[in-house]
Amino acid sequence: MKKNTFNLLNYSVLAGAVISMADGVPDPNIVYTDTDPDISLHTGDSYNLDFNEDGVDDVFFKVKNHVLNVGFDTYWSIDMAIAIPLNANEVPGEIMTWSDWSSSYFKFYVEAKNFLLGESINSAASWEDIPGVAPVATFLGHKYFGQDFFGFVNRMYTSLWSLDGMDSYGNFLGEKEGITAIKFKIGANYHYGWVRLEVNNAAQKMIIKDYAYNSVPGASILAGNTGLDCASPSYESTLNITAASARVNFTSVLGASTYQVKYRKTGDVSWSTKSVNAPKSAVTIGGLDCNSTYEWKVRANCGAAYSVFSALKTFTTDPCREGEVAVLTSVPVFPNPAVNEVSIDMSAFVENNVTMELIDMQGKTVFTNQYTNRPTTIALNDIAGGIYILKLHTTTELYTQKIVVQN
Repeated sequence: MKKNTFNLLNYSVLAGAVISMADGVPDPNIVYTDTDPDISLHTGDSYNLDFNEDGVDDVFFKVKNHVLNVGFDTYWSIDMAIAIPLNANEVPGEIMTWSDWSSSYFKFYVEAKNFLLGESINSAASWEDIPGVAPVATFLGHKYFGQDFFGFVNRMYTSLWSLDGMDSYGNFLGEKEGITAIKFKIGANYHYGWVRLEVNNAAQKMIIKDYAYNSVPGASILAGNTGLDCASPSYESTLNITAASARVNFTSVLGASTYQVKYRKTGDVSWSTKSVNAPKSAVTIGGLDCNSTYEWKVRANCGAAYSVFSALKTFTTDPCREGEVAVLTSVPVFPNPAVNEVSIDMSAFVENNVTMELIDMQGKTVFTNQYTNRPTTIALNDIAGGIYILKLHTTTELYTQKIVVQN
């Protein structure tokens, strides 16, 4: 892992040699760790996080599946990604309850809060304690119609939680840059910190990207604060790679107004540049050569100065295939199910004009229109409730997705 720890005295002596003024003025109290490579957890994996590397683990992350026998020959399968604060530490959120059909008892858990970038983490947060349960988050044994099963506390996200289908709960599902907070002890004093996470929609994968804490006991920290006024973005992913384009993604930076992405074919001398306005943290690069390897980097602009560039990342465009249409794999469509309207971010398309079609289950096109390749909200008031195929296409690109309209 890369660990960046700033000390005011050391910084005043070494600033010229270690960190350029373009990086901004560091906060000497923030201890920041960039997990490089990221910590990736799949079902069955776990990770103990020690914020200050004192040999005492502060929070336990786990991705797991548990099958519950709830009686009547019925089983529930629960996929979950959880954070368990250790040693009397706490994760903020909202206390939730759930009772069995007879309402003979209740189980308690905490739905962890997903903090906004720049939101203050301090004593005012909902540092929930489970009634009758020690502040150490753990799994609790209960009885259900004579069968043992487990409730859980300080849950972040779960899915597959119903008898007749798939329900999803939690504030981190599908989030690529969710931020959870932690109040943990160093000696006898509490400190506040944050952890940036990604969790897939099925709660079967979690990625720990970076984290930080304030070394001053009891002092607040802003979610995403790395200790620099303008930190360098980190690599996220490269998606929707075609023979002529690719979409690069990177982490958001606290205080950034714009981002500058530079890219070039490997071996070339000169760079091409794309600008991205915050809060967006992705951009589609077009006009690329097929079957070619490109490298790219990104830096943040926080108004007064730029950060340093991120580390170089590479991707290879698809083979040259004349006349084929590129099939996109990811276009944000929300909400789904939709009521009255749906928002679609069409910026993944390289061509400017994107045609949208709604096709019912009988193959009939019930709606069609043309839009530009940017985020767009589309009214569905005149569309009858039902299941449709959403088709987005240009002359060279195609994306399809099933969508539910609940009018």
